[in-house]
Amino acid sequence: MSRSRASLAAVLLCAVAACTPWSPRNVPDPGRLAHSVGSPLMSPTQLAAPATPAPSLPAETAAGVSPHAGGSIQAFDPAPVVDPNAFDPHVFPAGDAADFPGASPGLDTDTEPGTEPTGAPMADPDTTVEPTATPRPTCPPAPAQIAPVDPVYHGSRIRREVAPTFDDGYNIAVTQRIVGTLQRLRVNATFFPTGLAVAAAPDLWRSVAAAGFPITNHTYAHRTLAGRCYQAQLSDLTRQRAVLEGLGIRSVPVMRPPGGAWDQTTRYAASGAGEDAIVLWDVDTRDWAGLSSGAIARRALAGHEGSIILLHTFPANTAAALPTIIAGYRARGFRFVTVGTMLGLGGSVPY
Repeated sequence: MSRSRASLAAVLLCAVAACTPWSPRNVPDPGRLAHSVGSPLMSPTQLAAPATPAPSLPAETAAGVSPHAGGSIQAFDPAPVVDPNAFDPHVFPAGDAADFPGASPGLDTDTEPGTEPTGAPMADPDTTVEPTATPRPTCPPAPAQIAPVDPVYHGSRIRREVAPTFDDGYNIAVTQRIVGTLQRLRVNATFFPTGLAVAAAPDLWRSVAAAGFPITNHTYAHRTLAGRCYQAQLSDLTRQRAVLEGLGIRSVPVMRPPGGAWDQTTRYAASGAGEDAIVLWDVDTRDWAGLSSGAIARRALAGHEGSIILLHTFPANTAAALPTIIAGYRARGFRFVTVGTMLGLGGSVPY
């Protein structure tokens, strides 16, 4: 066949097949293609061979879902195509960061030797970012003449007595049920309401105090004390005491920090507010977490000699569990005392 006839035949074939005229630019780069699909190029013989059935996949994989990164469900492509020119080794693909402890998707994790990852997005190399240091507030020290008070978690381990305590005071109806049970069964207990709770229900707390139950300091607004300056902690404590004094309620000179969180400054602030101790606990019922009345009772009955039991006045299940708690301790020969009696600080005692 002459050269002109061969060229004509090639043009006709391309027109029928809608192909692109040959050019060196149209030849795939074997290295790039192999990197993209994760396998070497196939020979013409392999391309013409019948397709081999794919191995069976688990149901979740076949459906396009894979339990990846600790069990979370993500879209899954069993044969992803990766463009090597779009891959940034500094950035983890979304969903794969769980395989690299300490890394986050889309965050720069390439650090200089001896440094820790900052977790900040990669910065534009042409942009200069000036560091901005945020100065931490400086807290003035507590007055030098104030001696810090001590935290207390329990009383004597040789006396067969326990001290039930009730925090917060937000729920009037539940608080009334608790007080009614304590009165009916003649049980001593101590209340730690917040100043806000007392201010919201002054008649309730006057009646609790009139019944002889000691009321103590749980701060005014239930804000965490630890980490705050002396003056801020002191203000939260003195404001609560002012609410009680305004209602004619004498409080026992002890305090309980919200969540049990205290620091060295709390010891000075409590002393500055006129408190004699930071009262914590060694039996946590976790009644605030929505436990059943049976679970609350079981946790409460885990105490022993000198235990201070933490309960709250807002869960209805606490009121429901209280008779079981009282019967359980009495069956073991325990008596119920106030925190003031247990710690030798005095205060009112109803029974």
